[in-house]
Amino acid sequence: MHTKQKLSLMPGWTTEILINAPQAKVWQKVTDFANYKNWNPFVLDAKADFEEGRKINFLEDLQHFGQHWLSAKFLAIEAPCSFIWEGYLGVPFL
Repeated sequence: MHTKQKLSLMPGWTTEILINAPQAKVWQKVTDFANYKNWNPFVLDAKADFEEGRKINFLEDLQHFGQHWLSAKFLAIEAPCSFIWEGYLGVPFL
């Protein structure tokens, strides 16, 4: 099953972004979790074991809500094309 098909079957939000750059360069950037803080204005820190079933933890600065550690789990990784994670913002329905 293709990742886009998996995404369409999962409840919740989905995201697709088209980036005009070589795939290898984009993959290198989006999987370099330690450097998220250098390009994502909401992430102060990110730590991940980049394997299916493992976790990623973000320290986010949500200006109106303060700083919070968020945790997500990698559901699927299809290098160098896509990865899917599931996490919660405080409660499971967010």
